[in-house]
Amino acid sequence: MNLDVNKRGLLLTCVILASICYILYSTGDEVGPEIGNTDDTENLSLKASEGTDDSHSDVGKDVEYVEDYVTVAGHKIFYCYTRITAKDHDAPKLPILLLHGAAFQAETWKSLGTLQFLAKAGYLPMAIDLPGYGKSKTAKFTGDESRFMDELLQKLYDTIPDVPQAQQPVIISPSMSGRYSLPYIFKHQKKVKGFIPIAPVNKYSADDYKSLSMPILVVCGELDKIGQKTSALIKNAPNSKFLQIENGNHPAYLDDPKTFHREVKLFLDGL
Repeated sequence: MNLDVNKRGLLLTCVILASICYILYSTGDEVGPEIGNTDDTENLSLKASEGTDDSHSDVGKDVEYVEDYVTVAGHKIFYCYTRITAKDHDAPKLPILLLHGAAFQAETWKSLGTLQFLAKAGYLPMAIDLPGYGKSKTAKFTGDESRFMDELLQKLYDTIPDVPQAQQPVIISPSMSGRYSLPYIFKHQKKVKGFIPIAPVNKYSADDYKSLSMPILVVCGELDKIGQKTSALIKNAPNSKFLQIENGNHPAYLDDPKTFHREVKLFLDGL
């Protein structure tokens, strides 16, 4: 992605904020105390993601971007997705659920080009704003995260057209979002096709990860020391692969989107 100096500055600011939030959320292997995201952090995240308030926004030829809300556990949750609109295109192979870190939001994946890239690669990418963040800021969820994820996915399946019949998603989960994704995959392994953790907050042990049978692509930035520790635990999963982003920080996908996209596609195509 070609970014001008100002955009690079904003993204660098978000990288620093994400690293700070991660350190506050995680102390080694355990999930740290919960913190709130300030208005300043959210404003920076909005600028970095170049979000739009339009429900339909052009993101390239034959690609449609759609955003809306679903109600999950009584809370209004923002979601967005991209799909191919060409008449003769094949049905999507898999749904891909993209979560986000504390300094980011669903539309970050649009700004980065990930939603468009995955749609063009033959998948159905769906991104959400987790409770308390982005356009789901008013949602204050304090219940069972795995149950929230289960209901969320079912609502998305019921709402979004062209969801593949298998309905087994691959979940991409950076940083803070591990609070939601990890309890879900441990409780509902058979409902998940694959998992791509990006230095998620973690409360599980190496032995716990040995029990996971799903394909896992563990992603971590070379410079993310805390993320490296968590990644080392996840790599104990028997069907895991490791991707280290050279010179990558905590949100390593921002440092090298090209490599991130390429390796994610290779992983997905192999499922």
